[in-house]
Amino acid sequence: MGLVAITPMKSTATDDRDLIDVEGGLVWNDQNFNTLQIQDHTLKNGNNPPRATSYELVPLRSGTARHTEGFTKKDFWVTRYNPAQEFLADNLPDYVRARQSTVNQDLVIWYTGSEHHENNSRAEDNDTVTVLWTGFDLVPNNLFNRTPFYP
Repeated sequence: MGLVAITPMKSTATDDRDLIDVEGGLVWNDQNFNTLQIQDHTLKNGNNPPRATSYELVPLRSGTARHTEGFTKKDFWVTRYNPAQEFLADNLPDYVRARQSTVNQDLVIWYTGSEHHENNSRAEDNDTVTVLWTGFDLVPNNLFNRTPFYP
């Protein structure tokens, strides 16, 4: 039995980071790894040189629901913080109509998680509550200048 040389193929994968510079909604693309990196340009860790601290919103998805409500048409929403606005998902399309800049602003990040209600599983119909889970992980990046477990 002879040896066969294996030539690795060049990777075609890319990790793009697009700045969301105006308010709006974004659609999840299940063909990509979709996360949302949330970063304040002034927050840095204690490294030398300091590195930007950020959090990455990583969705836990089992599907995508699109209903008649406007907020279900997008999966992520980015809005400028406005204390006069009520934090109601139904109002999201109205909050982003002006498409204001998000650069150097206090922001509110909205994530739309979907759940599938099986037929006849609604609490209102059966006097029971079916357990369904959706959510996201919020992963810190460059939070510390070193790991606390390694000298």
